[in-house]
Amino acid sequence: MRKLLVVFALLCVVSTSVPAASPIGYTLTDLGEMFNSGTTFGAKDINESGQVALNLDGIAYIWDDGNLSPVGGLLNNNTSFAINDDGDLTWTYNLRAQYYNGVSQTQLPTLGNDDGLTSGWDINIHDHIVGTSRVSTINATRGYVWDGTTMTDLGSLPGEPNGDSRGLGINDAGVIVGEGGDTGVPVRWVGGMIEELPRAPLDGLVRGAAEDINEAGQIAGTLLNSSVSGGMAAKWEADGTLEQLGRLAGHGYSRAEAINELGDVVGWSTPV
Repeated sequence: MRKLLVVFALLCVVSTSVPAASPIGYTLTDLGEMFNSGTTFGAKDINESGQVALNLDGIAYIWDDGNLSPVGGLLNNNTSFAINDDGDLTWTYNLRAQYYNGVSQTQLPTLGNDDGLTSGWDINIHDHIVGTSRVSTINATRGYVWDGTTMTDLGSLPGEPNGDSRGLGINDAGVIVGEGGDTGVPVRWVGGMIEELPRAPLDGLVRGAAEDINEAGQIAGTLLNSSVSGGMAAKWEADGTLEQLGRLAGHGYSRAEAINELGDVVGWSTPV
């Protein structure tokens, strides 16, 4: 499960665990002067201990209690980091999903035993990783879960045997969320079974993706219109109840990226 603590300008937080009138307290922390040099960087994920996984010009770094250090033993050109509560990582290197256990780097296999592209999107406390893998034999991109040994195809929606899917988030109970179907709708996998999450067709929001899930089973994601030109940040309770989280004033698109254990959602909003 991905967790975010620091929120920057133009990002927005929707807190559903406190009354609307209550102030939300956040402390903005500078993660290092090296990020003021105009280089390409990004804070990708944070765990419960406050360790932050970052990417600086393709090099992996961990920020831990004020100390910023490159992750030893990793090759360069890395993207798409996630970190679990033990400090283990998943990411994508040269278009292949990777795993790092604090000592060594392992390249994940692919679905279909071919050279399909893979990505690592999230990692839970059991070092189970979810992401996507290109399967050339069916010309599809499929979500997967890797348990340290076996790469399992998450499949797609019923009636779409060769359909696409993406695994984007996993909690410690092994519940996976993401996107399913060729048109792309928010889905959840429980015990290996896929189920669609509610959408808002009356508002024209018929597509979308579930991005993250917390230990209570609450989900953050985004609903989209058919042309994906308009979007709405969304939250689903564990029972599937949908809540549209709105957009900033004058904006036509909002997106939810992550959810914490309090049910607070972080994301962004834009006029376009």
